[in-house]
Amino acid sequence: MAIQLGEDLGLQVKIVRPGAIVDARHFDPPGRLGRRLGPWFVAVGSPRDRVAVVERDLAARTLAWLALHFEDAPRTLHLVAPTLPTKRDLVAQLRRTNPDLRLVWLPRLVLLPLAWLAIAAQKLLHPRRPAMNPAAAFDAQEVDTARIQALASIVLGEARLRTTPGTPGFPVPRPRPQVHQGSSLAPQTAEE
Repeated sequence: MAIQLGEDLGLQVKIVRPGAIVDARHFDPPGRLGRRLGPWFVAVGSPRDRVAVVERDLAARTLAWLALHFEDAPRTLHLVAPTLPTKRDLVAQLRRTNPDLRLVWLPRLVLLPLAWLAIAAQKLLHPRRPAMNPAAAFDAQEVDTARIQALASIVLGEARLRTTPGTPGFPVPRPRPQVHQGSSLAPQTAEE
């Protein structure tokens, strides 16, 4: 999936290719890590494989920075974590959020013959349709992180400045609007 910022009507086009977006506070494992089967999680591949993921907060801040600094933004950006986590790191995070989850590793050595069987079964059942290789969904990704490493320090540096009290741009809480009786915002009483 690519997000294009700008129109191709004589303006410069920027392409952002996001990795799997994750939220550390409410961790939901990315699809390339494996699959959940009831109380079990089947992690596929090698624990050393790297997965192209990006924290939700970094993704949002980076997209906002790109929109505000369009001319300074790189033409193409892989929106991933500056240092890609390994599958072992992601499994450890999954275990912290789901301590009762049982884990099984399915190595590529076992996955490949199972994938070949799945391809053969697809060709037998639907000979006119192209067969899908299920092993491809769990392949390790090669992603260049040089641009996001340089950009993340700028984006996160500006974010720290904006959230420090006393600095320009620090968000000042807005006063809440007055609530009138009968409004949907007013607490309802038993008589109403």
